[in-house]
Amino acid sequence: MYGDRLKITLSQSDSSQFAASKSAPAYILVVHGSRNQSYQAAVEQLGALVRSYGRFRLGGISPLVHIAFLELHPLPLHRQIAEFATRAAKDGCSRIQVLPVFLHPGVHVMEDIPAEVAATQEMLDPQITIELRPYLGTNILALSQLLASKISHLEERPSDRSWILLSHGSRRPGANQCVVEIADLIGCQFGIEVAIAFWSISPTLEERVAELTGSPHLALVGSDGVSSQAKIQAKTQMKSLVIIPYFLFAGGITEAIAQSVGQLRQKYTNISIQVMDTIGASEDLAAIVFQLAQCPITHE
Repeated sequence: MYGDRLKITLSQSDSSQFAASKSAPAYILVVHGSRNQSYQAAVEQLGALVRSYGRFRLGGISPLVHIAFLELHPLPLHRQIAEFATRAAKDGCSRIQVLPVFLHPGVHVMEDIPAEVAATQEMLDPQITIELRPYLGTNILALSQLLASKISHLEERPSDRSWILLSHGSRRPGANQCVVEIADLIGCQFGIEVAIAFWSISPTLEERVAELTGSPHLALVGSDGVSSQAKIQAKTQMKSLVIIPYFLFAGGITEAIAQSVGQLRQKYTNISIQVMDTIGASEDLAAIVFQLAQCPITHE
């Protein structure tokens, strides 16, 4: 119905998917978007891994997997979804599942993406259904296990270091509680105390490092939810600090974090400061993303 209205601009991988499958499920992975080439490569890799994992779980049927960008794309998100859905419907798939690949229930997840999905549905033939699934960050346990796996591969014992979980942060009420829970889960697994810092709100990384090095007690007070975490004992003789980035992929923000850490190293010359890798595209992350499609439909 809308095939003539919508210009189909699919990547080569999308085209080959449509040619190979008419009954496969269709998933749209919605990511934030970035001009950073490393970020773009990572999201494409994640898409391929989700497709591969889906083929395994679906008994050899390869799902249609498309990456859509909330920002920094020539088309708004609803047009990206509509173009993919229109082409998928022509090939026999009228049910499209939208999987938000975001860690926090901020404005993007709770307001922007639902609005874009609603706008898409209004554009399409009523026989085409767009279903919004829970966002990636709802699976806190699985994500904490991904981070814990990275920690377990470090050479030094976790108890010999100080730890900061660094997240983007959100001003939306309740959006940062997930960071508290991730820090608590990691702390319980390794018997360590994990402080929290944010990139976009207080307490910032610089503020948190200053407190860890100069205060006898550290109260984790910041945006909503964070203040509920118990106080932890600061290590007055801290010699080694590890920063755990709670970010999916490397990009512009992680580059800025690296610059900030460089300044901290110059300021605290007696402390070894290490920054772990981001979560990154992996088979384990792909499995978590795929499982979003099996969760109840989000109606927000």
